[in-house]
Amino acid sequence: MNRYIYLIFLLLISNSFLLKAQTKKNNLEENNLKGNVKLIRETERDLFDETTEGEKDIDASGIIVSTYNRSGYIIEHTVFDSKGNIGFRCVYEYENNNRVKENNYNSKNKISERWVASYNDKNKIKEAYRVFEGKNIEKVYYSYDNEGKLIAENWYLNNVFTNKKTYHYSNNNTVVEKIVYDNKEQISTKEISIYNTAGMLTEESKYNFRDVLRGKTVCIYNETEQLIEEQNYDHNNVLESKMVFIYDDKGNVKEENWYNSKNQLTTGIEYTYTFDSIGNWIEKKEYDKETQTGTIYKRKISYY
Repeated sequence: MNRYIYLIFLLLISNSFLLKAQTKKNNLEENNLKGNVKLIRETERDLFDETTEGEKDIDASGIIVSTYNRSGYIIEHTVFDSKGNIGFRCVYEYENNNRVKENNYNSKNKISERWVASYNDKNKIKEAYRVFEGKNIEKVYYSYDNEGKLIAENWYLNNVFTNKKTYHYSNNNTVVEKIVYDNKEQISTKEISIYNTAGMLTEESKYNFRDVLRGKTVCIYNETEQLIEEQNYDHNNVLESKMVFIYDDKGNVKEENWYNSKNQLTTGIEYTYTFDSIGNWIEKKEYDKETQTGTIYKRKISYY
């Protein structure tokens, strides 16, 4: 899938969960960016020959421009095609570092989706809604316990109840059970997530409405809380695949290896970087050892 199409897909998915705006880290920290970054202009092109110094632009896939405020939060994200035309744009607004508005624009620079969120006195999101496809309005209401932990979400579409999610905590809040109910308040799915003492997800199991396992993911971290292995299991709790990550001393992934159920390598990707004086990469080469193809990403970064 073209990276820019995939990015738009990710943006649409992530925008549907404004709870992600309540993270402890700002967007620069989440993206391993150092210094007071103001703007990043990123391009992507195919790498012509990884074994030589020669590089050729075979396919100019487009440009991504991301703008951040002085607090390190993204305020605008724009994707251009190879001809410089806007394909997608998202504008964010904040109050007290809480994201309160998102406007998504289409290629004609017209708003395709609008998001609005409000927060309680503990800076927890209490209500959010989005307007999409003209008149459709989706709303969600969040409930918390006395300790500030999320315990319920109630979702509505055009004022009609669609689903509910409840959260139950145990083992000193390291185990979270999420139950999803349909519009008739019947259980549709269940997820059990296990976290370590640092709050990192270590295991997530998904079940159907009959409480039968559908699949499981296990995450392993190193001493610096970097994800080094992700294992995926099927409904029989048998390993289906796994991904192994190796990092450089700046916290960037330098190698990514994918394995099948027989622990055989299926995809191996290597990354090499060039950094600016602040320590952020300005060039990244991605090389697939199996297909012997690659991509080069270049960034122009400006700072406050």
